[in-house]
Amino acid sequence: MNADNNSVQIRIRVVFLVTALPGVACGVGDYTRQLANSLREAGISAEVEELPAWNLRSLAFLVGKYGRRNDTILHLQYPTLGMGRSPVPALLPIFFRHGRLFLTLHEFDQFNVMRKFYILLFKLLTDAVIFTNERERGIFHRFFPWRRKDGHVIPIGNNIDVVAPAVRKRRRLIYFGQIVAGKGLEDFLEVVARLRIRGNPISCAIIGTVPDATSAIARAVHAAVQTHGVTVLEGLPADEVSRELQSSTVAFLPFPDGITDRRGSALACLKHGLAIVTYHSSLSPDWLRRVTYGVSGPDEALICIERLLAEELAPVPEPEVLALGLAQRAWSAIAMAHIHLYCG
Repeated sequence: MNADNNSVQIRIRVVFLVTALPGVACGVGDYTRQLANSLREAGISAEVEELPAWNLRSLAFLVGKYGRRNDTILHLQYPTLGMGRSPVPALLPIFFRHGRLFLTLHEFDQFNVMRKFYILLFKLLTDAVIFTNERERGIFHRFFPWRRKDGHVIPIGNNIDVVAPAVRKRRRLIYFGQIVAGKGLEDFLEVVARLRIRGNPISCAIIGTVPDATSAIARAVHAAVQTHGVTVLEGLPADEVSRELQSSTVAFLPFPDGITDRRGSALACLKHGLAIVTYHSSLSPDWLRRVTYGVSGPDEALICIERLLAEELAPVPEPEVLALGLAQRAWSAIAMAHIHLYCG
């Protein structure tokens, strides 16, 4: 490996494998495209192969296109939207030898039993399995208890780059993430309603996408727009999302299972200088507990948010911990971790 300042020159080609649905946002897909761009900035040839579906035709296409390319590494991101329950990705280790195939598992703990077993061939034929946090790796090895030292942990980064010049902050409370049930958005709407009851006119906004405009949560958001003056900023390009984050003050991100390393929306808010009020749980890593404000529900969230808006609390409880945590999750560091793995 020949280093040149912050870049490296290695004669390999990396092809990331994802599925993609036209017009539908996917966090793992965004992560993959950002990773590919970071590898290119480090001097590695990298691209994203977006498959419309995973089936035997897709497998034959990959074998035909890359089967004889010994300089090409295939890196499967699993799962992505549109992948469905197909077992076909599990067949990749049969056709691509050790050293040419890598797998990153996202939210392995959410897989059903059959999907977990799909990964068995990767476990048997390769040790090139990557996790985004240590907890996921531990769950994986409890399910596959042999060769416990296998697997690599490389954290996710912030999918939203901070645009320049900086945007002036104003008093605004936001929620950032997909507008779907089960993400805690209901608690955000409850806090907004209580702010209005208390006569607080603070600007409130939801930044995200609406996969299903007919869902109950989408209807609840629409009602909040009409009743409480909530602004919905839907489907913005990344640079506009960055500007909206930079111009906001506090994010209430009430993840039902607690804030964790896999919450890219939280990382983006921290990177853009927002104070975060959220839920802590046994799943929350120590560094995130130390840089966010943990509350137990809307009642405590309301009090904490009002104290932050009144500048009675610092935006970040422990700034030095935040600086270190973000540095470890910088895309340049993530890219180098992948390069070392590919070349190992």
